[in-house]
Amino acid sequence: MTGFHCIVGLLGVTLLPTWAQAATVTGTITWTTPIPDEPARVLRDHHFCGQAKPIFRRQVKRDHQARLEGVLIYWDAPPKRLAARPEVLWIKQENCQFSPRLSAARAGTVVRFENRDPVLHALALESPQGKNLARFVLPIRGQKTRPIKLKKPGLYRVRSTEGHLWSSGHLMVFPHAHYVFSDASGHFELPDLPVGALTLKAFHPDLGTKTFQVTTSSSAPVGLSLRY
Repeated sequence: MTGFHCIVGLLGVTLLPTWAQAATVTGTITWTTPIPDEPARVLRDHHFCGQAKPIFRRQVKRDHQARLEGVLIYWDAPPKRLAARPEVLWIKQENCQFSPRLSAARAGTVVRFENRDPVLHALALESPQGKNLARFVLPIRGQKTRPIKLKKPGLYRVRSTEGHLWSSGHLMVFPHAHYVFSDASGHFELPDLPVGALTLKAFHPDLGTKTFQVTTSSSAPVGLSLRY
C-alpha cells in the first residue's frame, strides 16, 4: 500500500510517496576471475602523470579476498514520483585521472570539475544519449568549471580531450535515492526498499552491469552474494 507524507512549504503542499513497510537488501560483491593490473600507456604529460601514483588501464579496487570496493548497486525500477534533493557534485582531476571515477547522484544535481594538477586538462561531458553537454579547458591548478545541471536520469560520461586517453569517468543519475556503493570489504546495504519482487543492478566502469532479482521482506534483511 502506498501512503503519503504531507510537507507544507511557502509554495504550497507537496505529496511524497512512501511505503507502509520498508525492506533492506545487504550483501557482498566479489570478483571471481581477477585480472592482473595493467599499466596505462602515458604518452602525454608523462613527466607528471603517473609519477606520484601508477595509472592502470582498469581501476578495480579489491581486497585480498577479491571483494570489490566502489561497485554501484541500485534499484532499477523505482516509482516515478520521489522527493528530489539535488546537490553539488565535485569531480576532481588528480594524477591525470577523474576522482571519483564513478559518481552517483539524484536528477537535478549540479556537477563541477576542478583541476588539481600542475598540467592542463581538457574534458567533455556527454549525456546518456551520447550528446555533448559541455567542454572545458582547465590550464591552471585550482581552476574550476561552471556548474552543469544533470536534469535527466541515466549514465553520463566524462572524458579527457587533451590526449590523456586513459582518463574517463562515469556519473549515474537517478530519479530516486535507492543506490549505494560497496565498501572496502565489498559489503553494501540498500535500505528503504518496498516489499516484494524487485530488480536490482550492480555497475562498475570496468566490469560492466549485473542484473539480479530479489524478493524483499519487512521482517528481515535479504542477504545476497554477488559475483563478477
